Amino acid sequence: MLSNLLYYFKGYVIIKIEGYGVEKLINYLIRSELQVWDISQENDYFLAKLKASDFKKIRKMVRKANCQVSIEAKEGLPFLLKRFKVRKGLIVGLATAVLTIYILSSFIWLLEIKGLEELSEDEIITLLAEAGFEQGVLKYRVDLETVEEQLNQHPQISWADVELKGTKLLVEVAEKEALPEQEVEQADVVAKKSGLIEELIVLEGQAVVEEGEMVELGEKLISGEVKVYPQLEEEQEELEPIETKRVMAEGIVRAKVWYEEHNEVALNRFYQQQTSRVVDSFKLRLGDREISLSGPDKPPFANFKVEEELKSLSLWRNIDFPIEIIRRRYIELRELNERLSYEEAKELAFKQAEERILATADEEAAVIDKKFEVLSTEESAESVQVRVLITTKEEIGEQKNIH
Repeated sequence: MLSNLLYYFKGYVIIKIEGYGVEKLINYLIRSELQVWDISQENDYFLAKLKASDFKKIRKMVRKANCQVSIEAKEGLPFLLKRFKVRKGLIVGLATAVLTIYILSSFIWLLEIKGLEELSEDEIITLLAEAGFEQGVLKYRVDLETVEEQLNQHPQISWADVELKGTKLLVEVAEKEALPEQEVEQADVVAKKSGLIEELIVLEGQAVVEEGEMVELGEKLISGEVKVYPQLEEEQEELEPIETKRVMAEGIVRAKVWYEEHNEVALNRFYQQQTSRVVDSFKLRLGDREISLSGPDKPPFANFKVEEELKSLSLWRNIDFPIEIIRRRYIELRELNERLSYEEAKELAFKQAEERILATADEEAAVIDKKFEVLSTEESAESVQVRVLITTKEEIGEQKNIH
């Protein structure tokens, strides 16, 4: 990328090479000390890029190779300036504009405040003014440490960070959280899946279901309310609870869970695959305008994917200017068609369905049983339809807080 920028600023030409000695000339150029790149063949001639200052140096090689060379295009900053007929007045104007930007960059013009919840921006602006900040102030007159100390003294601010980014002062604060009222915590254990309970161990709380019961998604399994009864006397048959305690219910609930998944796989599979053909395009973005540095202006392939990389240019004092270098990498794609046999499609359909089921099961689930069923017929089939049934034993309990 750096070499491409260097060639652009110095200027280069795209040359067309034709005649009987094309290969010989290309060999001469490659073995020479001249900078030549992007050599490509187009029908009965070749194209190559060459530094503009080296074009006259290849005359002897051209005559020796007995071929013809002509300039197809002139690229780069020198030719761009010549094309726009740059005059002294324009250079002076450009220098004046740069100087003006430099002077304006010595001031703080923008303010951004992040992290506010209860406090208002006006309150923060008042604190900043007390620390010596106002919009349009010279940068060297603002002491960032003093500003941070001023903000941190506020009773509702637990932490403040002040940073200078170009002509913007970025203020980020974290407000103190009000302490919530102390409440007795309570949680139930509920079913995160439907299933048949096979094992129930209560560690805290009170069970509301038994082993052997079918439960549905969301159903309460262990309650966070525990009733406390007095000691039973001989005459008493039934007692009323004297107290209800609120606890964080906890336990182990393992159940048998059934999964069912349908899937279909076509015998003809169409997909795209990358080829080895890759073309890079570099552009200079100035605001909303893009100037081509090297590479094609349009996608070079009919089927392709593009990867874009942006590099912003920071100039004086970490000022961000609207100038970016864009690299677009075009990667050619080709359409492929694969024909599966009926058995291959069936195995793939079973595998995909099973993987989808196991992805939803608990990580420590134990598979008890698997059943695979083909729903389609093999005769003149263009796809395979299957059903997969899997039975597991897994943990289905999860805590649910009660407010």
